[in-house]
Amino acid sequence: MTNTQHTFRVTGMDCASCAQTVENGVAKLAGVELCQLNFTTETLRVSGTAVPQNIIARIQELGYDVAAPDEKVAAAEPQNFWQFMGQRQETRLALVGVLLILPGLLFNELLPMLGWEHPLLNISSVAALALAGWPIARSGWRSLRINHELTINALMTIAAVGALFIGAYTEAGLVMVLFAIGEALEGYTAVRARSSIRSLMQVSPQTATVLRPCMDCQEHLGQNGYTQGECPFCGTEPHKVPVEEVKLGETVIVKPGERVPVDGRIL
Repeated sequence: MTNTQHTFRVTGMDCASCAQTVENGVAKLAGVELCQLNFTTETLRVSGTAVPQNIIARIQELGYDVAAPDEKVAAAEPQNFWQFMGQRQETRLALVGVLLILPGLLFNELLPMLGWEHPLLNISSVAALALAGWPIARSGWRSLRINHELTINALMTIAAVGALFIGAYTEAGLVMVLFAIGEALEGYTAVRARSSIRSLMQVSPQTATVLRPCMDCQEHLGQNGYTQGECPFCGTEPHKVPVEEVKLGETVIVKPGERVPVDGRIL
């Protein structure tokens, strides 16, 4: 099988650690030679002989979703933080966890002098831990099982369960709820950053003029043993290509009045 390059858009990532988990998981697939995931743009590029179905299955197995690279996402973007929290199951569970941990936080931690102790406070704290911590524990287990990596999600789960064993029910629930809310805030920040980047990309050029060798030149075929491939007579010539296909180190031509399509240095 020949090497091919596939591009995917991975959704559901809240932080750079999530992106690293996906990248490491896909890289372990048979036939994957190069795997690069840009967390900011949610773009995953995979080179090798691995089939797209296996790559998509591995991403979903790690707990993330896959969308077409050119799929419209503006309509689905949340307008504010509370809309973001209501869109995903993980963030909704975190909000419920906040409500459940409040009684224990108030009477066990902030106002213990009131002496209002009741088993329901501990039950509520454990419920907060279970609801807010379930997505975190699941993510940590998947990374451990598939990537053989001990991530921050797994470590937080171990810490919370350890607190339960020593009877610190409120502390266990509070730690997990705060971590879940922190992950949600990080995810919301990433969503807003991506939205701003997409707005800028809409005004940037979609194509670039790149100097590339003349390939399979019909004019010089058969001369001096030339049969195919890069033409030894023509040298380089301008080619219009999509900006995402511009390779590192290539020379891009920008004419007067044109927008600069990619980052680089002036020659």
